[in-house]
Amino acid sequence: MTTPPTPPVDPEVLAEITLIDAPTLARLWGVTEDWITDQTQKGGLPHVKLGLRTVRFYVPDLKEHLKRKTQVRGKRAEPADESDTGRP
Repeated sequence: MTTPPTPPVDPEVLAEITLIDAPTLARLWGVTEDWITDQTQKGGLPHVKLGLRTVRFYVPDLKEHLKRKTQVRGKRAEPADESDTGRP
């Protein structure tokens, strides 16, 4: 049995959503749902289990995950100091 297609995500609506499902995450990141599932099962993506099979992704955790994974010229980027506003 196949799942029905997920409608497009409105970025303004997404800003208000804190939990998203695998199809939505796959579309946002430009990867397959299988890749999301595989990475989740391997422990490579932060996720929330809601019951036996239901998995959701908490958007703030995903943002932190991406910050940690960001690389600059082959080296991991230093985490940004959120207190630094860039102003003198």
